[in-house]
Amino acid sequence: MEVIFKKVDTIIEKNHDAVEGYKHALNHVTSPTLKKVFSERQEQREKFHDELVEVMQAHNYSAPDHGTKEGAMHRIFLDVKSTLSSEQQQAVIEECQRGEKDLLEEYEDLLSHNDLPTDVREFVTKHKKALEKTMEELEHLHEIGDVEHSEVYQTQILNPGS
Repeated sequence: MEVIFKKVDTIIEKNHDAVEGYKHALNHVTSPTLKKVFSERQEQREKFHDELVEVMQAHNYSAPDHGTKEGAMHRIFLDVKSTLSSEQQQAVIEECQRGEKDLLEEYEDLLSHNDLPTDVREFVTKHKKALEKTMEELEHLHEIGDVEHSEVYQTQILNPGS
């Protein structure tokens, strides 16, 4: 069980990284649409972090309250890449995709363990589905490029019921 809890620790740390990463990304975009998406994902990752910390505490396990060194380096790389890129917002989306892909892989690895406690599995499964949706959303944002002038994005992604 110790191995599984260490893997959950990694996911908790990487969710912390994602929170900080989305905060950081907000400083590198001007698009109100991207700001909205990144703010929502930041809040979602905070919720994921808190849910996993809580479930681990229910198992009498102390969860980490920090991110990873890799996450800090990734934010520095985001600064450099967005500064040097002529397509700054695209560069930020790409780095968000990279971070989400890494986090999704951690979730998939954890779910491959048959001895994962049921309550942990429920949260991890729910989070994984949300991460997959985020990956699709980020891919779509990257493909359309100019988010503010994409009628398709505005109607199908931001306001699907309209």
